[in-house]
Amino acid sequence: MQTQKWVNLGLLVVSAILFFFFSHLVGTIWDLTRLPMPEEWPVEPPYLVSFILAGMTGILIRRHAVANAFLNDVALELSRVTWPQRKETVASAGVVAVLIAIAALLMLVIDTIWGTVIRGVMAL
Repeated sequence: MQTQKWVNLGLLVVSAILFFFFSHLVGTIWDLTRLPMPEEWPVEPPYLVSFILAGMTGILIRRHAVANAFLNDVALELSRVTWPQRKETVASAGVVAVLIAIAALLMLVIDTIWGTVIRGVMAL
């Protein structure tokens, strides 16, 4: 399956992100609990624990049949998406920018009128 390659790549990226998250989390917990840091080990224990946690998470998600089927379906649907051309994207972005400017001007006018009314009421 072509989609399985993309799913595996995505899970590898997620595992790498989880490694960085776990390394900060486990490192902080390791420091707070003041656990010993063996000097003779080639890798610090928080990094080792983080690598094991991230790897096991990726493997468990990969082996979970329902999650794997769902991720394959997502990859299959993404392969069917037709992305807009650059010209269409630029035109759409221009329309959005113009509409935001119009909305900002409308809000400025409403705010100015409302402020004038409130100042008039407060002056009474």
